[in-house]
Amino acid sequence: MSWWGAFGYISASMAAATATSPGIDSGLTVLSSPNPVGEASALEPYCLSAMRSLFEKEGLIFQGQAMFRVARQVEAFTDLGLNRIFIQGETGTGKDKIAELIYKRSVKLRGLQGHFNKFVANHAPDELAATELFGHKRGSFTGAVYDRVGAVEDSQNGVLFVDEVQDLSPKLQSMLLQLVQSGEYTVVGTNAKKKSNAIIVAASNQDLLNYVNKGKFRADLYYRLVNGGKIVVPPLRERKEDIPDLARFIVERFNGEHGTNFRVDSSFISVLMTSNWPGNIRELEGVVTSTLVNVFSEQRNGSAVVRQTDLPPDFNSAKTNDVASASGIKATLPFAIHMQSIEAELIKNALLNARGNQSLAAKRLGLKRSTLVSKIRVLTLAGFDFPYTSLDNEDGNKDEIE
Repeated sequence: MSWWGAFGYISASMAAATATSPGIDSGLTVLSSPNPVGEASALEPYCLSAMRSLFEKEGLIFQGQAMFRVARQVEAFTDLGLNRIFIQGETGTGKDKIAELIYKRSVKLRGLQGHFNKFVANHAPDELAATELFGHKRGSFTGAVYDRVGAVEDSQNGVLFVDEVQDLSPKLQSMLLQLVQSGEYTVVGTNAKKKSNAIIVAASNQDLLNYVNKGKFRADLYYRLVNGGKIVVPPLRERKEDIPDLARFIVERFNGEHGTNFRVDSSFISVLMTSNWPGNIRELEGVVTSTLVNVFSEQRNGSAVVRQTDLPPDFNSAKTNDVASASGIKATLPFAIHMQSIEAELIKNALLNARGNQSLAAKRLGLKRSTLVSKIRVLTLAGFDFPYTSLDNEDGNKDEIE
């Protein structure tokens, strides 16, 4: 499943990323989480292990307080049996997965027998949107050659998820208000009102109150939605402590789907931690997955250890790059230049420490000598200087065999 419209991101364990974690090279040191596991564990009374397990199964993995707060809200709202819930969060944060989780937990707690239906209010024409939501009677308009059951009716005893609710037209907002307010709706082409007991979950990737203030969204509908129960899903940049586990799961899922055995080292995770991820988890999955595909296509090795140098060249880390800053590199430079500078510095130090012995330097860097020589050539062409850089230097050591 590819995410991040209907992203199934995580079903991995909640363990913190350590050097012995599955999917991370045990021979390398992995970043420790900014939020200790104990900090999340302190919230455990509010998010029982069963709830935590349910989140994992739905692909929502977390360690820090930001997502624990979301978990506690989902637990509380479903325990209370709320029928109106609003979810706010940026694109790619997993709002649809949270809506599905609300449905599944409500099924378990309340014995719901109905379906989960998702309606995306993406500026569709009123006629089309109305029939998708509320259904229509045959002959109600040109082309209506049969009766159609709408999402509302199909969600009876279930959950109706209205995504991108800010894009509803004024007419559709009015129709949704009637449903939210009274539980009643009208099938297109009829006058009779029908009753719905569906749980209504609405979501937006915008500040809906700002839409209200600008006159783009009905205030009465906004407050009807928000006053039921509001969940704010944090962007990935505000929960970076979850990135190691998220990345590890994406790798593990890729391995399971394609029969590979990739692992990632700490340098790969470290670089992922420096990005602000404007596309959130959807973007993270895209970067990690494309890296694995590229590594396999270039190396034909499904058991490789994936490193920071394997990341796509068009991947840009955050402007505030801690690794780059520590190396004295300008943080406004593109990611590829950051990595070249860091790589060049590491190679320079290794050559100096090995007194020019390229085989010894390569061994200390975890590389074959031929790989080191190739990197020196590329970096020299890019304008970097190295000590002992006679590339035809023979130091008496043959290349190691992989």
